[in-house]
Amino acid sequence: RGLAVLVVATPCPLILAAPVAFIGGVSRAARAGILMKGSAALEALAQIRTAIFDKTGTLTLGGAELIEIDVAPGQQTDEVLRRLASLEQASHHVLADSIVRIAHHRKLTLSQPCDVREHRGEGLKGLVDG
Repeated sequence: RGLAVLVVATPCPLILAAPVAFIGGVSRAARAGILMKGSAALEALAQIRTAIFDKTGTLTLGGAELIEIDVAPGQQTDEVLRRLASLEQASHHVLADSIVRIAHHRKLTLSQPCDVREHRGEGLKGLVDG
């Protein structure tokens, strides 16, 4: 009842409240690095119950980091990493940078790869050390 009196008495502030709230939401999202084409995208978020991400880098903060290297029995971890990082130097993939970075951190000497081919969705193929 109080709202009805308020709307009848001064409808303008209530009419302006929704666009101002949407602009505020879009503006806050932009400051967080989330860009939207308009308030419709923000309004649609209220209905979302599940989000699925299928793109490299969508949920990362500043890049990937190599945590652990597990090699086959009889293989030397640093040698496998050295060869892998040597090949990954030719890649522009976000994960390649983390592999090369850890090899440099371990002071491994990388070789120049030859005949490198990138197979979409399958990785790289090339020669390292002949």
